[in-house]
Amino acid sequence: LTSITVEPGNPSYASADGVLFNASMTDLILCPMGKIGEYIIPATVNHLGSLAFEDCIGLTNVTIPGSITTMGDGAFKGCTGLTSVTIPGGIRSVDWGFAVVAVGVFRGCSGLTSVTLSEGLSEIWDAMFSGCTGLTSVTVPASVARIGGGDCVQWFGCPVGAFSNCSRLTSVTLSEGLSEIGYGTFQGCTSLRKVTIPSSVTKIGDAAFLGCTGLTTIRIPEGVSYLADRLFEDCVNLTSVTLPSSTTRIDSGAFANCAGLTRLTIPENLERIYYPRDYPYNRQPAFLGCSSLSAVFFLGDAPEVEASAFSGTADDFRIYYLSGSNGFTQPRWRGMRSRKIKLSEYPAAPWLLTHNLDYDAVLAEDHSGDGVPLLMAYALNLNPNQNPRDSMPRVVAGSNGMS
Repeated sequence: LTSITVEPGNPSYASADGVLFNASMTDLILCPMGKIGEYIIPATVNHLGSLAFEDCIGLTNVTIPGSITTMGDGAFKGCTGLTSVTIPGGIRSVDWGFAVVAVGVFRGCSGLTSVTLSEGLSEIWDAMFSGCTGLTSVTVPASVARIGGGDCVQWFGCPVGAFSNCSRLTSVTLSEGLSEIGYGTFQGCTSLRKVTIPSSVTKIGDAAFLGCTGLTTIRIPEGVSYLADRLFEDCVNLTSVTLPSSTTRIDSGAFANCAGLTRLTIPENLERIYYPRDYPYNRQPAFLGCSSLSAVFFLGDAPEVEASAFSGTADDFRIYYLSGSNGFTQPRWRGMRSRKIKLSEYPAAPWLLTHNLDYDAVLAEDHSGDGVPLLMAYALNLNPNQNPRDSMPRVVAGSNGMS
């Protein structure tokens, strides 16, 4: 089918350029699958129907006008010939119809290489760009407060992440203003190397980075209170993780099969590391299969945890804790080998460990190579991993002398 024609005077429907609309031309209902080339949606349209352009594989470019405020779920699903798209900032919602789990507005648009998300857009919805395997980079504007955010529904399954299985996605820019990264957002983005999560983010959903095999480093911002189920599962090349002091729990399978992780510092407010018996159905231990993990450093009191949470870690795995912490024992704690770090001998240990450095590092060393030794960075409470010279206090000459 290449064209749809509605007779003039039809009280319910209209057509233009072979595309079906409602009578007032405010709702684009269906584009025939045989339509090819470029298409400009009329400026009268404010709603795109669900599956309106589904499998229109001959379309290469669609211009979406600023008049659009609602897009139907799956509106461009399977448009494999589509190469670029600009999402207007006026879109406020996706119409799910009767669906419980989202289909995804641009799901499976494998030819899509360029996506422009306009300022004013408030949300990126579940499954929106899932399976867009040609997409290599994306910039999320500051107006976006949430990416995904749907929950698993019994009998119907879990939501599909907004950018899940975008296997060529290497670069993601997230802006300040974003507060939530939803379920499975980047699941299966195997080419993603690094993501900077803005400080405004307070919630990261289950499986958000599951299977991101290219991811090597991640820093979770202050304000995130827990690491969700399967958050970094199968991130086999993840070697550096920085957790905020706001972390109070680590959920089931959060780091399962992170085979490249060798050490981790647990902040002082952690209360619990979940393990399988916490759930009525099958889940994985938090650190199952972290085969290179040899050291976990606790900066606070002992959390509620069992040794099974660390099943499959390195043969020389050991727990380290600070003198003065409550609930730990040595030489074993909860069946695991343990060692107390004496703050009388290593007073800078908490600061060093917070920055993923060895607790017994030589403070005279210039860790960053910019002329600022660790001792000076420690005294001034600077980040030794981020060019401390640039963060040094500056001497300013004023009319009343130096300040």
